[in-house]
Amino acid sequence: MAMLIRWVEARSDISMPELAAKLEAATKMRAHPAALSRALLGAGFRYKKQLLASECGRDDVCEARRRWRLHRQPRMREQTHRLVFIDETATTTKMTRLRGRARHGQRLKGRARLGHWKTQTFIAGLRCDGLTAPWIIDRPMTKEILEIYVETQLAPTLDPGDVVILDNLPSHKSEKARQLLKQRGAWFLSSRHTAPT
Repeated sequence: MAMLIRWVEARSDISMPELAAKLEAATKMRAHPAALSRALLGAGFRYKKQLLASECGRDDVCEARRRWRLHRQPRMREQTHRLVFIDETATTTKMTRLRGRARHGQRLKGRARLGHWKTQTFIAGLRCDGLTAPWIIDRPMTKEILEIYVETQLAPTLDPGDVVILDNLPSHKSEKARQLLKQRGAWFLSSRHTAPT
């Protein structure tokens, strides 16, 4: 067991079939991957993984995060009423279950309606005291849609000094939207700099 634990600690994302093959090569002992998984569970290991962006270790990214923690974050904690977090969610009519169960040797056939698939997107700003500028559109988010949202829905709710924090998505990178906020005395901040390392 100590050998298995050493191998898992040395390479934490090793799969159970890989571990079984390594055990057999090292000791000529065969073990089913499920048995190895149960043994590791009994030793306190759980199957989990949190992926972090590989650029988190780059010097420029580390420096940007350090500046964020030391300079921007303390100031924003003092002025939480100035923060507006923008987020969106979407539903689509093409959502249908892709898998099911059938007896061995029998095919499982699913049914889905033919037609035009539609996506409905909900976007809103979240302030410390509630939602602001909620908006629903009958299409996926694009840069052009974001620009319309900022111009018609979000910008009228902003005060000078407000900070709009949004995800680091291609559809959120708009110079026009940035200028619209600047005209109101507000500014964008990408959540890329705020995400935990």
